[in-house]
Amino acid sequence: MSVTFSSVISGFILFTYYYVKSYKTNIEESTKLEALIMGQLCKPELLAQDRSQVKDHVLNLEIFPNIRLCKVFDEKGLEIARYGNFGDAGIVENHQIQNVMSRFINDNLHVMMPINNSGTIIGAIYIIKEITPIRNQIRQHLVTMVLVLGVILTISLIVAIRMQKEISKPILLLKNAVEDLTKTSNFKITIRKRYDDDIGDLVDGFNLMVEQLDNRQKNQQRITESLTLNQKRYELLFEESPIGLWEEDFTDLIEFYSILKKSGVKDFRAYFIENPEKVLICLSKIKVLNVNKSALKLFGLKKKDEMIGELIKTSRSEISERYIDELVAIADGKTNFDFEIKTATKKQRIEYIHIWFNFGRLPNQNIDYARVIVAASDITDRKNIEYRQKRLKEKLEKDASEINKTLKEKNERLEGYMKLFTGREYRIKELRDEVKELRRKLSELN
Repeated sequence: MSVTFSSVISGFILFTYYYVKSYKTNIEESTKLEALIMGQLCKPELLAQDRSQVKDHVLNLEIFPNIRLCKVFDEKGLEIARYGNFGDAGIVENHQIQNVMSRFINDNLHVMMPINNSGTIIGAIYIIKEITPIRNQIRQHLVTMVLVLGVILTISLIVAIRMQKEISKPILLLKNAVEDLTKTSNFKITIRKRYDDDIGDLVDGFNLMVEQLDNRQKNQQRITESLTLNQKRYELLFEESPIGLWEEDFTDLIEFYSILKKSGVKDFRAYFIENPEKVLICLSKIKVLNVNKSALKLFGLKKKDEMIGELIKTSRSEISERYIDELVAIADGKTNFDFEIKTATKKQRIEYIHIWFNFGRLPNQNIDYARVIVAASDITDRKNIEYRQKRLKEKLEKDASEINKTLKEKNERLEGYMKLFTGREYRIKELRDEVKELRRKLSELN
C-alpha cells in the first residue's frame, strides 16, 4: 500500500514538474513569436528610418495581454520607440541585440529578438512580459489537481483497506500455516479454500506442496530406514565375517605419490628398491578405519589400533618385497590385486596369510581411495599340507630312486647269470654234436 501511495505521489510530482516546465516553454515561445511579429511589422520602417511609424506599431501591443514593456532598438542599439512604463532599460550594447535572449527574472519574462534583413541585423525588439497572472493560473490548476488527487487517494485508501482485509485474511492463514509447517514439520497441515481466485489457487498450491512434502518425507523415511537396515547388515556381515576384513584410507598415500611424481619419480619399483625407508613412510600413511574380529584374530591382535603397527612391523621382515608389490600396484592405478605373506604371531607361531585388495569404483567415477576393502584369510593349513606333500613327494622320489638303483643292480646280476647259463647250454650242445659226429665216423670205419 505504501509503495502504491509513494508511486502516485512521485507521479504527481513529475507531472507537476513537466506541466510547469511546459507552461514556461509555451510562454517563452509565445512571447518570442510576439516579438518576431512586432519586428516584422517594424522592419520596413527601420529600413526607411521612419521612427514615427515604428512608434505607431509599438502602440498596437495593447492587444497583447501582460506586456509591461516593449522597446525597439536600431542597429546601433539605440532606443527608437517604447511601449509601457516598466522602467528605463538604457542603451543595449550592439552585441546584445545580435542573438535571441529569453530569461525569467522575478515575476517577469525578458525577451530580446533581433530584426534580421537578409542576414543583416537592422534592429531588435525587447519585450518584458508579466507572468504573475499565468503563475496564479498554474497554482489554481495545481490546487484543483491536488484536491482531485486527494479525493481519489482517499477513495482508493478506503477501497484498499476493505480489499486488504478480504485478501490478507487467507494470506495470513497461509502465512501462519507456513510458520507452523516450518516449526513443527507437520505435513498434515491444510488450509480451507474460500474463493476461486488467485488466492484460492495459491491455497491449492500450498495444499498440494504440503501433500508432496508429506509423501516425500514418508519416502525419505523409508529410504532412511532401508539405508539404516542395510548399514546394520553390512556392519554385521563385516564384523562377523569368517574372513579377515578391514577398511583402509589411502588418501594421504595418494597425495604423497603426487608429490613424488612431481619430483620426477616414474619407476616406483626401482625407487622403493633404491630407497627402502620410503616403503615404511608409505605404509605409515595408510590409515586403518575399521577391522573385524576375524582380522584381529588372524594377526593375533586385541585392538583395532594395533593393526597399522602390525603392518609396519611385518614390512620390516623378509617379505617386504610383497609390500613393494602392493605399493607399486597402487601407484599404477590397479583396482584389484592380491599376494601371500608369511608372518609370526605374538605366540611365535608362523602363519601364512593371503591378502586381497579391492579399490571400489562407481560407474563413470574415479577410484575411491578413502575406503578400500582389504580381505585376508589364513592359508597356514594349506601351506602346511603343501609343504608335507612336497616333503612326501621328495621322500617318494628318493625311495623310488634307491629302489630303482637296487633293481638295476640285481637286474645286472641276473643278466650275468643268464649269460652264464646261456653259454653252458650252447657248449653242451656243441659237445653233443661232436659226439654224434664221432659216432658217425666210427660207424663208417666199422
